[in-house]
Amino acid sequence: MGAPRALKGVGINVFITNFESFAKLKTKSNIIEFCISNGISDIAGARIRGGYAEQILNNPSLLKECLNYIIYQSKKINNNTKQKAAYILNNFEKQ
Repeated sequence: MGAPRALKGVGINVFITNFESFAKLKTKSNIIEFCISNGISDIAGARIRGGYAEQILNNPSLLKECLNYIIYQSKKINNNTKQKAAYILNNFEKQ
């Protein structure tokens, strides 16, 4: 089984690296602006990332699925990223 479609759309490293910012921004338009102003994506890429990031953040079961994929199934992701995903998942489950 591969990564969830929404996670592929954002990009694993981009999603985990910018998780706190995305979670604070919450809306597609704010995430798009963030991605452009921080050099993460051009306009077209930011729209894709913003839409998928909003989708993940607004769906707790999808968020959990994405984090579990990163932690337990992703083979190309480094240990620091996996540890950050585990930290996010742990905090999410405490809420």
